[in-house]
Amino acid sequence: MATKWVLLSEAWSLNEVAHRAGEALTALTLLKLTRAHEITADEAQLRKRILSVKPVLQNLLTETEHAIKTGYAPPPLVRALQEEYGYADLRRVREKLKQILNTIDRIANGSQEEDDIKELERALECIANMAASRTQELIAKT
Repeated sequence: MATKWVLLSEAWSLNEVAHRAGEALTALTLLKLTRAHEITADEAQLRKRILSVKPVLQNLLTETEHAIKTGYAPPPLVRALQEEYGYADLRRVREKLKQILNTIDRIANGSQEEDDIKELERALECIANMAASRTQELIAKT
């Protein structure tokens, strides 16, 4: 019985990660459309929604650093980033996460470039897809 609750708890957490990543992706898309003058939206509000995913990425950075320090296998979301970017070395994933966090700061300040948005989209899509897939796997086990 305890195992079932552990699986459900992990699934819930991963679902929350997928939700936050999805919300940030939606805000990124709306920001792109707003900047292209295809729609009108409150850019400050969109930047705030994008900034809300920062704690998720900071947590992934912490988990990556822990895996590097201890030599333990990285968690599924970190492994997904390894696969997405083709990095075998977790130190490269750590550096990529730092770059992505800096990108979020540039977006929050309104000083981003088109490549910044594309890079953040790529990372968030990877995280959202893995979190959703892993959630589905965990729910199937319960």
